[in-house]
Amino acid sequence: MRRAYAYRSAVTLTDTPEALEAIRICKESESKAVDYLAQWDIDGDGDVTDEPPWGTESSVVSINGYYLHQDKILDSIGITAPVTKEQYYHWLGRYKGEFK
Repeated sequence: MRRAYAYRSAVTLTDTPEALEAIRICKESESKAVDYLAQWDIDGDGDVTDEPPWGTESSVVSINGYYLHQDKILDSIGITAPVTKEQYYHWLGRYKGEFK
């Protein structure tokens, strides 16, 4: 899997009814699980980091512009958006007040 410049953690659900539903959907279709989780990805908010937010025990696939990651030990599932260099510097400026 190609490494992104940075990563925006869009949605991560852990040990909730919604997480268990997303995991159930994922067993049927990873693409449908991404669609299910994307309903909570509102306004492009989320922490942006240089390193992927998933752990070494997570399975990760790239689908529909997101990384779908699931940690079966923690009953955790989420989607992360890859961030380009241009998007990253725009994000930095937006949150540091350098760009308007």
